[in-house]
Amino acid sequence: MSFIKRLFCKHEYEFERNIYGDEINHVGGCRSWWRCRKCGKRVLDKSLHWPEPIEMTIGADGSEIHVGDLVERTDPPHRPGVVTHISMYDDGTIGVHVDEAANFHANYSPSLLRRC
Repeated sequence: MSFIKRLFCKHEYEFERNIYGDEINHVGGCRSWWRCRKCGKRVLDKSLHWPEPIEMTIGADGSEIHVGDLVERTDPPHRPGVVTHISMYDDGTIGVHVDEAANFHANYSPSLLRRC
């Protein structure tokens, strides 16, 4: 029955997970798994899936954090840095990407950051 359902399904694929390391070679160079939400069919895609960028989030002190803001961690080390982008991941978590120094980039939860 599931074969017939998949055969006539108008697929609506949603991201399942990215593929890394040796598994890339095992699946012929593909970088992500996608699953149809209607019938469960899984397909591979050659592109790596990136989280959706968002414009603003709320920091530990309740202030708004935007791309380009100068922020610092609330716990040691209190290195200041500039927000390069903010991402919303598939599980609903938010990552704030901070350029803290030359060649040093970090990804933090908004609850660990405050505006300088």
